Amino acid sequence: MNPDDFFDPEDASSSEDPSSSEDSSAPDDSPSLPPQWADLQKDLTYYATYLQGISHEVLDSGTSKYPVFVAHANGQPDLGRPLLDHRQLDTRWSIRVSVMEEFVRKSILSREQFQTFKQSWKDPNDFICVFVADPQQAAFVYFPYPVAEGGDEI
Repeated sequence: MNPDDFFDPEDASSSEDPSSSEDSSAPDDSPSLPPQWADLQKDLTYYATYLQGISHEVLDSGTSKYPVFVAHANGQPDLGRPLLDHRQLDTRWSIRVSVMEEFVRKSILSREQFQTFKQSWKDPNDFICVFVADPQQAAFVYFPYPVAEGGDEI
């Protein structure tokens, strides 16, 4: 899989060389992020309450058991529906909402990869599953929802 496949070339504002790109179909929940994603955690913390509400809507409506948020800083990935636009919110990352089944329908993940992914799936009440559509490196990562000082989710 080439991360450039997720971008509409007419809309991409990054001209960096994607030839060194990697991808990962297994989610990563390590706190160590590539330097180019430094603002992603900050933006996700800012968006967290809204994203958690959207995740609950996906789950409660029966649309999917696997809500995925697609984060992108440039271009428009051909995944999900637009949700938050960084240009309107003065942030770096835009967010689209999708479901894991869309990744299979669009052959981003095979059915076998999806089965493996489900085994490592984290509770969407506690974690944001994010597909980072970055032309340098595309990956699934989990971010815990922020917790307020009293221990309650915010």
